[in-house]
Amino acid sequence: MICGAGPAWTAERPLTPCAGTGTESSRAAKEREVTRSSSWMAGDYDRERWCARVFLEVRAGNPSAELREVRAWEERRNACEPLYCPQYQYHCTVYVRTQPLPTVRAAASCN
Repeated sequence: MICGAGPAWTAERPLTPCAGTGTESSRAAKEREVTRSSSWMAGDYDRERWCARVFLEVRAGNPSAELREVRAWEERRNACEPLYCPQYQYHCTVYVRTQPLPTVRAAASCN
């Protein structure tokens, strides 16, 4: 809440001195796991390369987060019976922990 800010569409209006008088961390760190799977591929790829790609994609969306690989695995299938044409699908799970963001709180006199 910002005192004296008026309607939200009048951002050019000056704020009163009670706005932005302190910060606090109002949200806890968020922890989650992100799992990404590749499409079926020929044997010219591997789990490590797939996880490196997933890691970079997750890092791009969470630049300051703590990341760590939790699990990497692959599945294999034969794409051309009766011959043997293996295809692989790679999976990677990454643990993501984002730090809480500071939020601005109004002074008690603004309430």
